[in-house]
Amino acid sequence: MPQLAEKLAILNRALRRLIGAGTLPELEERILDVVEEVFGRDTAALLEVAPGGRTLRITASRGYDPAAVAAYQGRVGEGIAGMAALGEPRLVEDVRREAGYIPAVAGAVSEMAVPLVVEGRVTGVLDIESRFEAFDAGDMALFTAFAEHAAWALRHLDATLRSQERARRMELLHRARLALNESEGGDGLLDRILDLAKDALGFDSVAILLEERRTLVVRRARGREDAEGLRLAPGQGIAGAVFMAGRGEIVADVDADPRHIDAGGAGERCEMAVPMLLDGAVIGVLDAVSATPGAFGDLDLEIFTAFAAQVASALRQARHVDRIRAQARRLREIQRAGHALNARRDLEDRLDEILSAAVEALGLERVALLMVDTITRDLVVHSAVGYGDIIGKRIPVGEGVTGKVAETGVPAWVEDVREHPGYLEGVTGGRTEMAVPLRVFGELIGVLDTESPDPYAFGPEDLELLGAFGDQVAVALHNARLIQGLEDANARMVENMEEMGRLNWELESYAKAIQEANHHLGIQVRQLTAIHEAGQAITSSLDLNRTLEVILRTTGGIVNASAGAIKLIDEETKEFKVKAASGKVVDPGAPFQKLDLPLRIGDKTIGVFELFRSAGDEMDETERKMLETLASQASIAIENARLFEDTQRTYYETLRSLAKAIEARDDYTRGHSERVAELSLATARGLGLPDAECSVIFNSALLHDIGKIGVRDAVLLSENPLTPAEMEIIRKHPTYSNTILGPLKFLGQVAEYVKYHHESWDGTGYPKGLKGEEIPYYSRIITVADAYDAMTSTRPYRKAKTHEEALAELRRMSGKQFDPKIVDAFARVMSVGRD
Repeated sequence: MPQLAEKLAILNRALRRLIGAGTLPELEERILDVVEEVFGRDTAALLEVAPGGRTLRITASRGYDPAAVAAYQGRVGEGIAGMAALGEPRLVEDVRREAGYIPAVAGAVSEMAVPLVVEGRVTGVLDIESRFEAFDAGDMALFTAFAEHAAWALRHLDATLRSQERARRMELLHRARLALNESEGGDGLLDRILDLAKDALGFDSVAILLEERRTLVVRRARGREDAEGLRLAPGQGIAGAVFMAGRGEIVADVDADPRHIDAGGAGERCEMAVPMLLDGAVIGVLDAVSATPGAFGDLDLEIFTAFAAQVASALRQARHVDRIRAQARRLREIQRAGHALNARRDLEDRLDEILSAAVEALGLERVALLMVDTITRDLVVHSAVGYGDIIGKRIPVGEGVTGKVAETGVPAWVEDVREHPGYLEGVTGGRTEMAVPLRVFGELIGVLDTESPDPYAFGPEDLELLGAFGDQVAVALHNARLIQGLEDANARMVENMEEMGRLNWELESYAKAIQEANHHLGIQVRQLTAIHEAGQAITSSLDLNRTLEVILRTTGGIVNASAGAIKLIDEETKEFKVKAASGKVVDPGAPFQKLDLPLRIGDKTIGVFELFRSAGDEMDETERKMLETLASQASIAIENARLFEDTQRTYYETLRSLAKAIEARDDYTRGHSERVAELSLATARGLGLPDAECSVIFNSALLHDIGKIGVRDAVLLSENPLTPAEMEIIRKHPTYSNTILGPLKFLGQVAEYVKYHHESWDGTGYPKGLKGEEIPYYSRIITVADAYDAMTSTRPYRKAKTHEEALAELRRMSGKQFDPKIVDAFARVMSVGRD
């Protein structure tokens, strides 16, 4: 006993030496120092269980031959140390009688081996051998106790080092973000990304894969340049799998994964791939490889994922800049082409030259101009560039893409012509096609068409630009024909000079009539253009107030009205109520003209449109018909806006009912949403927020758990603490809430505030891991109210906390889970309320 007490005293003093080690080798040496001091043996070793849990390697030793240590390749389950790695301490008093003993020290008589266990997992073994006397049970008990302390010290140091490494990498990641924001677009940005992946993150072999026309393409690679240009289908390879799944993945040993694709990097053994996400959509993948199995860990994946998010943001910014520059260049080219169109009198003879310029300006391969045959009404190819010999080819209206555009008057963009019924081949191997109508004063005069052999070669912006160019071509053709007609008339006048003298008065009258006609035509063009623009603006919005404003503004411009008002019939009182008004009567004493236009849906009158203008401006029949047309469009738009608001409110009430139904599934959470809503509202008012914002916060809090409708009862109603897997399911409910509430435009940003109400001030929350001010302000208010109500409510697995206990917990987590300012405001409000 005295000897054991002495060893315990020595062990107690020696354990203090484990504290303060700054590196793993230093800590391992201190552990071996303590073993030697306490047990009086100079032959001991620390062994680590390799990734995969099948082999052992010596990380530090005393008294062993260095060459033997370097060559040692132990296996779990073999030898005394290998048996201890299975989880049970081993005491062998006489190794000569142990069949599984592996000789390592000359003259060894006894051996002890104890597993180092961290969080229930064996991470290594502490082993000691004796050449003098056998170890006994007392030695084993002491050795086991020390091993537990050593395992704790190793785990503590590992956590400290990982935390330091994470902080260092986060700082580097921050610098990388600043560097990306300063980078230009194009391939230079991709090279900059690879430089940062190497210099800031320490990855030597990295590739950037971007989605192009539903295929992943290796756009840039560092350390495996031969892979550049490689194309992968979604789901192909590890990078393709990550692209489809939308989440990062580490493959510790690619030789054991059949998905791995050898992309030219010699000795690839470990691979890590993370998606680049923009607004929830995957736009590409960042992929890193290493020649060392298990080279990447969870921290690498976390940092790489954060870096990928920064890269995605930088790529979006660069693409946006490139798109603006390209569109500006194209618009300049279209403007120049328009000037060339309007400057030529021999337009129809020079169309091929002008279309060639358009091909270059719009980045197209071919363009064809088809004109309407005034007799047969067929489309006839009038001019073409890049199509071959197709001049004179006829296409009946309604057939193919161009015929359909001529029939409907609506521009068409077909991503894949193989999926288009009735497609007429214009170019061999054509895959995608665009066509826009050519109209003048509402009359179709032709169609402008282009095709490409590349699938998905065109986009919405290309269709818009082609339409803009088509408008210029239509006007130019119309003007050219008018000019040609005038020139022909002039030629005839020269030939009949004598007769012109006699007919001079008639010609002057005719010229005056033409001038008046042109004037009226100009007015009609402006009116039709205004009606078209008004129709687009009206039908593009379901916001009733904005719709009414557009109607008033557009109509006032068409008829030169000084003031106007829209009155709608109240469904309850059946009285007219002013819903929108604009302008004013400049001189109330001056005579003015009042125009009343009924707003109808079928036989139902829903309101009246009042316009005021000078009494001297008489309205002709054309203006009245245009106003009636606009009133008809406005009636439909107003009714649609009303129906949309009613639908949205019905959906909102349904969601509130669903929220109550969800809580009704569990007696413990019944009324939780209403209480959280009231607490959030009180806090918002305590913070001095306006009533309108308080209403938004109330609605957000009321619907904050609507996403739990997607969580099955077995998890939601569990009476036991949730498992990690069940917690992952629960943590998806904010995302489900966002999916449900997102379409409700009248709720504004409620969906966003609900989505982030489980984020934490220190960045440890979910679903995005937002930190500090990155978390929406209203979400932070709901977080505090939600936590308070949860703590003061009874659950199957715990009792409710008192008000004081809950406030104490909020203050304890202030600055960690909660915004300190919100916690202070909440405490003040609760104090006033309870007083």
